[in-house]
Amino acid sequence: MTRAAKGIVLVALCIGVALIVTACGSSSATTTVTVTTNASGGTSTSGGAASPAMTAAAITRLQAGLKSTGCYSGHVDGVSGPATVEALREFQSKTGITADGLVGPNTTAKLLAAVSSGTKVCATPAPAPALSTSAPCTGTALTAALGTNSGKTIHHYACAGGYAYAFVSTPAGPNGQGGFAYTQLFATKNGAWVVADRATQCSLVPKAIYTPACTTN
Repeated sequence: MTRAAKGIVLVALCIGVALIVTACGSSSATTTVTVTTNASGGTSTSGGAASPAMTAAAITRLQAGLKSTGCYSGHVDGVSGPATVEALREFQSKTGITADGLVGPNTTAKLLAAVSSGTKVCATPAPAPALSTSAPCTGTALTAALGTNSGKTIHHYACAGGYAYAFVSTPAGPNGQGGFAYTQLFATKNGAWVVADRATQCSLVPKAIYTPACTTN
């Protein structure tokens, strides 16, 4: 069994029908995801507020499995955001599972089987968005658009056609409460990034930016 296959076995053990935190790691290793359990015990990995249910290590293994099947081309970083969810839905669609972004027993079993057999479920990974030449596609440039003193942190981002999105988290308050995560849309203006209004700009953005930036919180 390959290293990737062993990793998916751990995903199967950790997220299966009902995510068992004590088996997968302590809550101190959590990442910024919202975990929603449906009636069949599936688990959503959509970007959102911090949750103790899914560890960064489990998300890393999930991303590695999706990458080995050719459905994910993003960073294997343990941060579940729009790109991870989109890749998960793509895998589900290609394997005949309802593309709901939920990691349940059917999805886990098929992902394990695909990794074990070396099957490329998605013919080719989704290409990385083309970088815009109108502003540098860097975390530093995008952070500047948020305000250098805002205390916000950009975890991952992508740029295409003069637009960009970033998965952003805000700092917690003095009592440790109040921090949250969201997806921010940016547009270029005079060679720099500015925060864009999704209500007026989402109809103009490229597809590579629209899905993560305009269909998430």
